[in-house]
Order: sequence, then C-alpha cells, then structure tokens
Amino acid sequence: MKMNATLFAQTKRQLDITWSDSDTDKKVKQIMSSAEGIISHQLGVKNFDFSEPGMENTLYHALCLYLWNNVELKTYYENYGELIQQTRAKHEVERMENADV
Repeated sequence: MKMNATLFAQTKRQLDITWSDSDTDKKVKQIMSSAEGIISHQLGVKNFDFSEPGMENTLYHALCLYLWNNVELKTYYENYGELIQQTRAKHEVERMENADV
C-alpha cells in the first residue's frame, strides 16, 4: 500500500495518537493497510481515496479504531453493517451509471 500522508495524519488523529515513534507508526500503518483491504472489499471499490470526506472515510476510520482497540470485527459489522450496505449500493449505482456511458 502506498502511504497517503493525509490519510495517515487523519488516522492518527482519529485514534488520538499525539506522539510519534517508529513502533506506533508501524502499527498504525499495518492497521491502515488491513482496514483499506477490508473496506475496499466490503464496498466493492478499488484504489479508493479514503482521505476524502464521506461515508467511506467514516467507515475506514471506524474500522481503524476497532482494529487499534482489538475489538472483534463482528462488533464492527453489527454497528456499521447498514452504512456498509448503503455505501456499497451507492458504488454499485455509480458503476452501473458509468457502464451506460
């Protein structure tokens, strides 16, 4: 994963990480990589810029927070399942609209 500096800074803010050390930064980057893969799969998107405001950004940072705190993914899905479905539907509609062009 190519590290997006904006997304990295956003993620550290969302996780309330105000310090900088190599171990913490490495863990945050690993979490970001995992979250990007999971969210991209859930939403059916590729190469999405999760640093942009919107539902995708919200879902991404929520997942990072759950991963940072070692919360089970099942709990994340229970709390965000509806928003995941809505956002996936939005992307499916966009793909269909672009296919008609």
